[in-house]
Amino acid sequence: MRNLFRAGAIALALFCAATLGGCVTLQEFGTGVSEFFGVATGDVVSAKAALVAVNAFDAAEVAGTTYLELPLTGSVHRDATVSATVVKDLTAGIAARKQIEADIVSGDTVVPISLFQTLSAVTPAIQAAVGGSN
Repeated sequence: MRNLFRAGAIALALFCAATLGGCVTLQEFGTGVSEFFGVATGDVVSAKAALVAVNAFDAAEVAGTTYLELPLTGSVHRDATVSATVVKDLTAGIAARKQIEADIVSGDTVVPISLFQTLSAVTPAIQAAVGGSN
């Protein structure tokens, strides 16, 4: 199935390149398609895909912040070790989010994949830490 999809994508790219009469190179066409679908290409990811990661992180940030507001002792409390992990992940995620937002505001249509990967790693880590603690 995957090979069939690739063959179809290549055929579509060749068809479009031929019908456009060389106005758009295959590389430019491929970049446009990748950006449209939010696919990570090389060392960048589309701004659209990055915004999805930012939105997911925003939800995890609320959960992490709420967890950190719990007292350290009592019937409902937070764990100090989990808190340290959540703080570390929140700090990394906030820094990545700020950079992604700055890149997008400056007009970039792609952002460094390292920022996307940071958010993609810390979001489930925060959710797991907060969801798995008592």
